[in-house]
Amino acid sequence: MFETSAQNFVIRNQNARQRFLDLVQEQFHFSDDEAVVIFDYYLQKKIIRLDNINGTFILKHGIFWDRRCMNSALQIPKGF
Repeated sequence: MFETSAQNFVIRNQNARQRFLDLVQEQFHFSDDEAVVIFDYYLQKKIIRLDNINGTFILKHGIFWDRRCMNSALQIPKGF
């Protein structure tokens, strides 16, 4: 029972991540690598939260779903 619940949790987490990456690539025409960098930055700065119950993501504010904000995330060196 616990293993199944944990597996579902992990699968939903992966689905939420993949959904974010797919939407960024589709709507803003970023490459796979760029979308991953944006995702990692947003997650690190707590701009995005993964909803492991529904397998979706939640942005802290809609302004971050903008090409300019995503370009800024690409320009910032890792670790900041």
